[in-house]
Amino acid sequence: MPIFITRTRRNAADGFTLLELLFCLAIIGAALALGIGFFQPRTGEMEEFVAKVSRELSRARVEAMLAGEKTVIEFSGDRLYSRERDGSRREIAVLPVGARASVNGKFLATGKGARVEFGPLGYARENLIQLESPRQTWSIYLPSLASPITREGVYTLEELRKEKP
Repeated sequence: MPIFITRTRRNAADGFTLLELLFCLAIIGAALALGIGFFQPRTGEMEEFVAKVSRELSRARVEAMLAGEKTVIEFSGDRLYSRERDGSRREIAVLPVGARASVNGKFLATGKGARVEFGPLGYARENLIQLESPRQTWSIYLPSLASPITREGVYTLEELRKEKP
């Protein structure tokens, strides 16, 4: 005699089975695992941005010395600009998504910025620029009369002063 299994229709008050809940959690977990990479900068992006900042600081100092005029680099929110001689701004780089920057201990919020000015002889006020992402932090020390010193990690101005360029 054959045995037939009959299924009864569930009522709305019965809720979900444990298997259905686990299946939904697995789908949500997979979606989060795939999507989280879009909101955190990749290591290469951050290293590229740090290299651009360091190169631009060196370029601006040399330009100030050769032209005998003041040059300005501006950090504004998540962007780095070079102030041109005609007063316009040239965008150099954009901070990776999820990262933030601080100049001399002050974090740059949207709309607020900081300037690094090089005098006609290449002289600049001493600056410490820190670039942070969820995965790593970079410190760029700009001495008054030397090339920028770039180090991975969190450093104070005093620690970086002791290092030789």
